[in-house]
Amino acid sequence: EVIGPQGVRPTSEGKNDPVWAIGWDKRSLRLQVMEDGAFTTFLLPKGCLNNDAAHGWFTEWPRIRDIGQKDLLMDMHGMFFNFPKDFTSQNCGGLEPIGSHIR
Repeated sequence: EVIGPQGVRPTSEGKNDPVWAIGWDKRSLRLQVMEDGAFTTFLLPKGCLNNDAAHGWFTEWPRIRDIGQKDLLMDMHGMFFNFPKDFTSQNCGGLEPIGSHIR
């Protein structure tokens, strides 16, 4: 998923906002933040390996969504995270796992 602070339908007011992209590799979740045309990558723990399908078809949809709280909620690879609305490569505190799940 690729999203920013304004959600899935950004406006021109957010043209300088960071862009968040989430994915995974063999060992970790990968959160990338693009600011000023450059990416910074953060590695995070996976909550479950059930999403590492050998056939290459991945049905989990990663999400960063506003849930009406102070922080956003990130759901990725069996783990829920508090995700600060002002998360940038220079302001990366507050990102924390809050629970795990199996689909």
